[in-house]
Amino acid sequence: MARRTVRKPWTGIAISGSDRDVDLRPKPRDVSLELPWPPSVNQIWRTVNGRPILSADARHYRLDVAAAVLEAGCRNHFGRNRLRVEIRACQSDRRRRDLDNLAKATLDALTASDLWEDDHQVDELFIRRSISLGTARIEVLVSVITE
Repeated sequence: MARRTVRKPWTGIAISGSDRDVDLRPKPRDVSLELPWPPSVNQIWRTVNGRPILSADARHYRLDVAAAVLEAGCRNHFGRNRLRVEIRACQSDRRRRDLDNLAKATLDALTASDLWEDDHQVDELFIRRSISLGTARIEVLVSVITE
């Protein structure tokens, strides 16, 4: 069976056959964001008249994250690429907290702010905790996985 060669107009790079679905455009640059401390998972959803809705804290957090994404100029930045996300949770005290709760709230807010299409694109997720003087914050580094 003969393979057909396709020239992608945005790159000028010829690819053939089963590789047609590979996106050969230049990969987006890494994005580094400093975000406020997210609400806990238990504070994100409220039930009103039997329906789950986002709490006021969660709505405010999503607005803050959306503002940070817009300020960084990276809305819709990653498209459908597979992603690696590194989260550094900078606590302002030594209270015990579950790191996995921070990841859920942070990834959902980044999805809502259109940094990427959906958080199912995140193939690698790294979270680490640090104690920081001053305001508690979340530092996020997002990069495209290159194989």
